[in-house]
Amino acid sequence: MLIVRATKRLLARLLLKPLIMAGDLFNFLTEKLPVLLALFISVGFSLFVLANYSRDTTTITNTAFVVMATLAAMAFSYSRSLNAKILRDRMLYVGERLFHSSILMIIASLLKYLLLLAAQIEGVKANEFLSSYIVVPLGSLVVIFFFYAALNAHTAIRIANDELWKRMRRHKDWNHLW
Repeated sequence: MLIVRATKRLLARLLLKPLIMAGDLFNFLTEKLPVLLALFISVGFSLFVLANYSRDTTTITNTAFVVMATLAAMAFSYSRSLNAKILRDRMLYVGERLFHSSILMIIASLLKYLLLLAAQIEGVKANEFLSSYIVVPLGSLVVIFFFYAALNAHTAIRIANDELWKRMRRHKDWNHLW
């Protein structure tokens, strides 16, 4: 009888372990990977803005602004619809972070427009002082604002993602496909 129970336990462990590991992989792929990919894409765009210092990259900053402002509005609206005080505060916090990120992104975009305008002025191109001590620091600020806004937005998205996954799991059939 003892050998039968031990065999059943061993078989259960051998059969359940791959299922548990597959479940962990599924959870990682659906919960964590999208947020990590968003972070890597944001870092990639930050590096692109940095590498293309003299090119017009305002399409990227303007698009990021629109995305962040839209997500902020969604988070604020969602927070108003919640009854749970803690969750409402968390989603309000998400909206605030995204709103702050959108402000930083629009400032980065405005600075980039200023730099593009300055590059077209003959006096700025010819003057080494202006190009070294004004244009380069302003260009650096564009990258710093863009990168910080992207990191700030990533944190907000991670928090929203975690909270939404918790809410989805409150029902037993949250992952039933049929």
